Amino acid sequence: MTSLRLLDIEKKSWRAVQRDGLLDALLGWILVGLAATGVLGASVDATWIPISVFVGIEAAGLIAQVWLRKRFVAPRIGRVRFSVDRRRRVRTMRIVLGVCVGLTTIIVLLTAFSTRLGFSLSGDLGALGVWLVAAAVVLVPLGGLAFFLEAPRLVVYAAFIVLAEFLHIVVDLGSSTVLATALAYGIGGVLGLTVGLTVFTRFVRRIPRAEAAPDGGDAAGGQG
Repeated sequence: MTSLRLLDIEKKSWRAVQRDGLLDALLGWILVGLAATGVLGASVDATWIPISVFVGIEAAGLIAQVWLRKRFVAPRIGRVRFSVDRRRRVRTMRIVLGVCVGLTTIIVLLTAFSTRLGFSLSGDLGALGVWLVAAAVVLVPLGGLAFFLEAPRLVVYAAFIVLAEFLHIVVDLGSSTVLATALAYGIGGVLGLTVGLTVFTRFVRRIPRAEAAPDGGDAAGGQG
């Protein structure tokens, strides 16, 4: 019975961590950064400016997520030592998310600035082939995260990225497409931020901070 209760505590804490809305907000913030990069890329000649802005925006988003988890999420779920299998899956999830963000960023930047850099991504594959590769790179990792976290809504954000890349790579109507691409990213970003911050606010209001146990431990009854 004790083992079953501990397992229930772990599952409850795991679900609480995954339902704080911060992943939605981070993905939304990434899309906002991509939208800003697209607008800047179309309005300035120096390639390093939009790239620097994008890196700064994404770094700020990652720092904010770490701080918010430490400041607001951790005190509410206590400290729980997850099982070995769970910790392994968490590491895998982080790697998948990192690869997803990295590859998506590379694809977006290359497609946005390939002309200025003196090469074309189309090559022998053609615009449609390049877009299909980009779509696979985005959909597979985010689809895996959606399955792993039991959060189908993550696929919606991937759809906005795929749509934006379709407009930029396949349609390629010049400046009008740049604005349409930025708009697609922007809509997805606003959606992600709205959902994420709303869920996070409800999470903070609904779940009280865990009270410290007399021996200095946490109310969740475990060690991190």
